[in-house]
Amino acid sequence: MIDPTVIGFILLSYMMGSIPSGLYLCKIFKKIDLREHGSKNIGATNAWRICGKGVGIATFLFDLLKGMIPVYLAKMMLGLEVAAFCGFAAVCGHIFPWVLKFKGGKGVATSFAVYTVLYFPLLVFSGAVWLVTFALFRISSLSSIATMVLTVGFAWFYIPDVLFTPVLLINLLVLIRHKENIYRLLCKSEKSL
Repeated sequence: MIDPTVIGFILLSYMMGSIPSGLYLCKIFKKIDLREHGSKNIGATNAWRICGKGVGIATFLFDLLKGMIPVYLAKMMLGLEVAAFCGFAAVCGHIFPWVLKFKGGKGVATSFAVYTVLYFPLLVFSGAVWLVTFALFRISSLSSIATMVLTVGFAWFYIPDVLFTPVLLINLLVLIRHKENIYRLLCKSEKSL
């Protein structure tokens, strides 16, 4: 029998992940609907491009918090394995938010938040990959794609076994969400930040 507390935490994680931080912050501070500008994505990169550095950073921080809080609570109360699936639920919420008819962001910041709580060395590795790739190419999407691919390799060798499947699912989901960026990168038409 499935523990209703586990189901409750997974639903809470999805609901928190569904909060469209970028959309709300751009509406509050710039009176702009982020879904109508730039890449039309509600994530931190588009918020930065359209509404400025301050709103972009705030979006990134809020997207971190909505992944960290439910996963941290699940880890403390129910253990690492449940927390890992709560992390996957939070990323699903960001990418497929019920409040926006399941059309959300790309899940990068929320993934980083999940890594922070589940296994900090995973965040250190993924953050380093993102920063180095961005420093070399100045393309946010390329940095995110490289991070998701290389993090799976790191996870295979270094993270606890109970975390591998949820981390793999998170990374695959984020990569699928970047399919248009991958196409633009191949066509050399992707924008830099």
